Amino acid sequence: MYLRCRDNSRRFGQNAPLETAGYQGRRWVTGFVLLFLFRAGGWASVVAIVVVSLVPGDARPDTGLPGQIDHIIAYCGTAGLLGLGDPAAKSRFGMIVMLISLAATLEVAQRWIPGRHPQFIDFAASVAGTCLGMLAAMVVHRIALGDLR
Repeated sequence: MYLRCRDNSRRFGQNAPLETAGYQGRRWVTGFVLLFLFRAGGWASVVAIVVVSLVPGDARPDTGLPGQIDHIIAYCGTAGLLGLGDPAAKSRFGMIVMLISLAATLEVAQRWIPGRHPQFIDFAASVAGTCLGMLAAMVVHRIALGDLR
C-alpha cells in the first residue's frame, strides 16, 4: 500500500512522511488529556464520597432518593471515571478492591459519627454501584477501541 506524502509523491513503508502526522499527534494529546480528566474526576469523586460519608447526619446533603440509590449512583460514577481513566485490567481490579474497601471502612467509621448509622445494605449498594460503574467503563472502552480498529 502506498502512502500519499507531503510532496505529493508515492512511497511505500514507514519512511514516508505522512500528511496525517500532525493529526496523529493531536489525537495522542487529546487521549492523554481525556485520561487525565477521567482520573482527576474519579479521585475528586472519591474525596467527595469520603467527605459526605463522614459528616454528621444533620449536615449531610439530602437528594430525596433512598440512601441505597445514593450509594449506587455515587460509587457507579466514581468507578466509571476511575475505570475510564486507567483502562488496564490490573488497575481496574485494583480500583474495584480499593472502592469496596473504602465503602466498608466508611460504613464502619459511621458508627462513631453522630446521626449516622452503619448498615450492611448501604455497603452492598456501594459494592453494586462499584461493579456497575466498572462494567460500564469496560464497555465504553471496548466500544471506543472497536471504532479505532
